[in-house]
Amino acid sequence: VYGHDIKTQRYFGLSYYKYESTDTGMRAIPQPPVAMVAPLNLDSIFSGSNPAFTKSYLNQALDKAKRSRQDFEFRSYTMNDDRRVIRRHAIELMKKFTLSMACIVFFFIGAPLGAIIRKGGLGMPLVISVFLFIFYYIIDNTGYKMAREGRLEVWEGMWLSTFVLLPLGVFFTYKAVNDSAVFNRDAYANFFRKLIGRSQMRKLELKEVVINEVDLSVAISKINNLNTLISDFLQSNPPRQSYLQYWQNGYDSIRLHTIRAELEQMVDYLSNSRERLIILKLMELPELLSLWFYHPSSNKLLSWMFIILFPVGIPLYIIGLQQQRHLREQLEHIKVTDNELISLLNTPPHTNTVLPTES
Repeated sequence: VYGHDIKTQRYFGLSYYKYESTDTGMRAIPQPPVAMVAPLNLDSIFSGSNPAFTKSYLNQALDKAKRSRQDFEFRSYTMNDDRRVIRRHAIELMKKFTLSMACIVFFFIGAPLGAIIRKGGLGMPLVISVFLFIFYYIIDNTGYKMAREGRLEVWEGMWLSTFVLLPLGVFFTYKAVNDSAVFNRDAYANFFRKLIGRSQMRKLELKEVVINEVDLSVAISKINNLNTLISDFLQSNPPRQSYLQYWQNGYDSIRLHTIRAELEQMVDYLSNSRERLIILKLMELPELLSLWFYHPSSNKLLSWMFIILFPVGIPLYIIGLQQQRHLREQLEHIKVTDNELISLLNTPPHTNTVLPTES
């Protein structure tokens, strides 16, 4: 409406409309465009006039422009006030729904927390719920202020907290239904331990009752088979790979999985031994991990991306070489321990060795 007023107001004493009388009353018709024989020379307006008239024309034009500007600036302030009032009414309308929806969202967050968090009694779920409520309050208050100031649409600002917390509630509910340990500290510790390559100590105990006795020939066969797999793996995978070899090939993950499976089967079989020295020697065997750094990528396109991106690829390449060297040391240690196990298996049994007890 304001733009139409600017366009239709009188300029140079000429009206934008001309009015005609009809049977239904006066009708406003836009003036037809003026046909210009030649381009208008504005300087000709001042020709033949003295400097006093020229200054008067300019001052009148400037004053009229200033008045028009002030008029529409005042209208803009009024319009902004009206918009603010409309937004506040729209905010109150949205609150009728968002506050109700917040109760449902917090139900889907609070109820699963009580089922997921098994340690700490009532205190731990309560502490986490308080932190989540503070998080909700910050987001909700931020969305409210942005909607009030017109930086976001009203529905976007008022539903912002719901959009953020509802997926979190769905996630917690899904994890609670599937009995997942989201807040299990041990699970996260195991994840980071596998990521950085720190292996756990193998814990075995001498069994009081042994159902399947250890056969000497079968045990030695399993140990020799494991040593053969390890030797083939070490020969086929070089100690130090180049930058291109690392990202294109890495270490053979399939053969490494086979070695892990054979190692665990051998340990499981020999753990039935009645010899304490054999159990102690089995506890010296490391648990092999399947780290990402051993075989970075099986996707050729992704491998070439890391090759090209030197700032990212080189640090990962250096870490990968360290992890591969650590893997080779573990495999060599397994071979040495296997040979010692064969020696123990071929010696007469000893019964006077005592297993260490945990403090």
